[in-house]
Amino acid sequence: MSVAREAKDEFKKNGRFYYGISLLYRYSLCNLRQVPKKLTAETKD
Repeated sequence: MSVAREAKDEFKKNGRFYYGISLLYRYSLCNLRQVPKKLTAETKD
């Protein structure tokens, strides 16, 4: 359990950093999913 405790401490130190990365990751994933839809919509029309 000490490892989990250390991980929590690390997360508290770098919490904002990891949170920002996770937000950017989600945002990029959403954009990647939307891009093909936009492309197919444009080509169909």
